Formats: sequence, structure tokens, C-alpha cells
Amino acid sequence: MQQIAPECGKHLPDCMVSQPVPDESSLRNLESQLKENSVLHKMWIEQPEYFPTCIAVKPYPKEEVQKYFKKLRLFKG
Repeated sequence: MQQIAPECGKHLPDCMVSQPVPDESSLRNLESQLKENSVLHKMWIEQPEYFPTCIAVKPYPKEEVQKYFKKLRLFKG
């Protein structure tokens, strides 16, 4: 059974991280990897354009999901 990272339970907004991807294809590839490995997530689709804009992942312990995001850099907007 997968669990929410204990440090996120009380401070969920503090556990949010933004990491940009270069294009839609990269975002869809990331989603495929998450699906293949049963990582719970949600892809946000912008309407009415039907354009994927982001993926939200359930708060997992870092060591469980870090490998999927290792190649992405932290967004500093």
C-alpha cells in the first residue's frame, strides 16, 4: 500500500514543486512513465483547446518518485 509522505500531511502546499517540460510530447511521455509504474497522478487538460498543461502527482516519499523527475529542472518563474 502506498502512502502519503508524512511531511506532506500537514503542509501539503510546502510539498509542491514546479518543473517545466520543453513541450507537449515530453509531458505525455512523463505521463506514460507514471502510468506504466502505477504512480497516481492527474493530467490537467486546458479547455476548450484540449491542451495538456501539467501533471499533479500524489505526494509520495521523494525516493519513490524522484527518478521520474530527475531530468527536469526546478521552475523559477
